[in-house]
Amino acid sequence: MKRLTTNDDIRYDIQAARLPVSYLHILTLVVVIMLQLPTLISYMQASLLALFGMLFIALHWYYNRIGASFYFPVQAVLCMSCATLAANYTVLILMSFGLILMIQLFYETTNPKLYSLYVLCYFAVSTAILSLTHRGEHLLFLLMMLLLMLVLVYLVLAIFHQKDIENKRLEEANNRIAQLTRQTERQRMARDLHDSLIQRLIGANLKLDVVEVHLKKGNYDKAEHVVTVAKEQVEQSIHEARQVVEDLRQSLHSLPFEDRFIEEVEQLGFLLALPVTTSIMIDTALPPQVEEHVLAVVKEALTNTHRHAEATHVTITLLQQRTMYVLVIEDNGIGFYNEQDMTGHYGLLGMQERAAIINGALRIYSQNGVRIELQFPISEGE
Repeated sequence: MKRLTTNDDIRYDIQAARLPVSYLHILTLVVVIMLQLPTLISYMQASLLALFGMLFIALHWYYNRIGASFYFPVQAVLCMSCATLAANYTVLILMSFGLILMIQLFYETTNPKLYSLYVLCYFAVSTAILSLTHRGEHLLFLLMMLLLMLVLVYLVLAIFHQKDIENKRLEEANNRIAQLTRQTERQRMARDLHDSLIQRLIGANLKLDVVEVHLKKGNYDKAEHVVTVAKEQVEQSIHEARQVVEDLRQSLHSLPFEDRFIEEVEQLGFLLALPVTTSIMIDTALPPQVEEHVLAVVKEALTNTHRHAEATHVTITLLQQRTMYVLVIEDNGIGFYNEQDMTGHYGLLGMQERAAIINGALRIYSQNGVRIELQFPISEGE
């Protein structure tokens, strides 16, 4: 089957896999050791098996923090070492530990031929180990089981990978639709502003010109009348402006937090003439009261960047790490040189107060620009 590929970053979900995979491997080790100790394997052999197995589990736990060039060779050696030490239950280790390696390799390897080569190498080494531990006994049956497992795993992964691609494409399509909807709404609001609010303001301005003419001629009664009419027009304009702002606020609050976050950041960036790139990678929704404080911190940071940083671009990232949210705001401006400069220019007090309200911690760094980090707990307010 042809390996399915996509431009999206679809990867092995270590966050979801940590606990169930660890339970599977620990259970496998316990079964293999308990069924054979002390008649089929020695205590030393069992200790080494447990040690190598726990190392395999520990490395898997930190899979996303270890480079692939180190992770996979080391895990392969540990897997084969455990399989060799497992004596009569080698196939259990190969199927349990090897299964995870094959799944991870599937997501890490974009070349289908290279992945097939990895599978063949794994099968060849497994065949050698099974030949050594079983000395020909039931060897063909065990090899067929292992081969069947590898084929089934590949087929299942290919199906799920295709579904991941379809979900990503559907998500992209929905995002494009939402973006077009927001653009249409902006255009409608722009037309409304031009057709009503701006026209009224232009009319009021022309009336003020007329007032100036009347005053020069001494026609104070006419000037007073024109001022009264102009005042009414300005009041109507203020009312319409408030209505437009209220409509915008309601439309934003009806959006999911991710869309509202991006929309408000884009609008502020547009008003400040400051290009902003926004990225949101969270699985757990923020409580409403936390959302407002996070948005306030972002707006304050963008405003300060516009005023003091002389930056040409800002990157905003909101992501989820275990029990914490992390908000990172980075610019490519001039930064600051000392703590006094930071406090005076970047107005920390307001952002620190917001961070304290949501039990968060705010840090600011300056190196090739300014980096603001806000960490706050996921459980807060839920």
